[in-house]
Amino acid sequence: MASGPAATALRLELVSKRDEGQYRTRIQVRVRNTGSHPAFLTRFDVPGTKRSFYGTDNWFWLAAGEERTLEFEILWRDLATRDQASLTLGAWNAPAVKTALK
Repeated sequence: MASGPAATALRLELVSKRDEGQYRTRIQVRVRNTGSHPAFLTRFDVPGTKRSFYGTDNWFWLAAGEERTLEFEILWRDLATRDQASLTLGAWNAPAVKTALK
């Protein structure tokens, strides 16, 4: 039996990171659905520390093969655990992927 692309599979890449003081970081990420079906409720997150963040989009539809570049601003609430933060991308119908924030 031939195997094809996964029904829905996500890719997350950190494109750029710029610290603006110790409490604020601006990042740009590239997200892609490498699967053959759309990703529903695609969401970006910054787990591992206390923070708030906002960006150009979140909780969106990502069509099969679609790629987007998103920008986020992270406001750090706990500097002691800031270095433990990572970036994740998940969807209702796809497993989450993770990358380092370095």
